Amino acid sequence: MPMPRVAATFVNDTYDEHGDGEFEGSALARIDITRTFSGDVDGRSTAELMTVRSADGSAAYVAFDRVIATIDGKSGAFVLQHWGMITADGGNVAGAIVPGSGTGDLSGIEGEGTIRVDGEGTHTLELDYRLPG
Repeated sequence: MPMPRVAATFVNDTYDEHGDGEFEGSALARIDITRTFSGDVDGRSTAELMTVRSADGSAAYVAFDRVIATIDGKSGAFVLQHWGMITADGGNVAGAIVPGSGTGDLSGIEGEGTIRVDGEGTHTLELDYRLPG
């Protein structure tokens, strides 16, 4: 059975980048972000990212968002792990809900998602999820 898909736009309320050095010409950094979600996912998150930017402009990241939200009338929290790469040819971002991280009405949530950024800079989370029962 297919998982329901929800979508929400979000804004980065805070963005705090800390340089973490260099490795063979690539810049390493850690980023702390707080976000607000609106739409099918209504809530907020705190994210921690590790990033690398290559001399040619390519970049990659791994992240964990601690999400507190309401989805389809169910309130709780979960952790979303996501990762991505950006090159001159485009980008690719994917993510998954960390198993066992759901609380409240979202206990047992599982799923996968992606984050898109359009040409105007609007960020959208698309999440395919399932709850037990």
